[in-house]
Amino acid sequence: MTQQADHHVIARLKEKFQHDAKLNPPRAITSEGEIITSKPEANVPPEALAGSPVSAGTVEGRARVIMKLEEAKMEKGDILVAP
Repeated sequence: MTQQADHHVIARLKEKFQHDAKLNPPRAITSEGEIITSKPEANVPPEALAGSPVSAGTVEGRARVIMKLEEAKMEKGDILVAP
């Protein structure tokens, strides 16, 4: 260890960071790795949250509409609804 910065490594990491910053992740990926590609309907009322279901089947529970993740207060069994 030389206690010196390796400028070649730093330059490569900066390039990778700039490349990765341009990537667009998919809207949703299931726990099995399936990418959900459906798009929300365009004809929704103003102020409505349009979205795509990401889980098959039917579930009952309290729907929590979360507009800001930092303010989320989820409890076990809640259904997340978020933009």
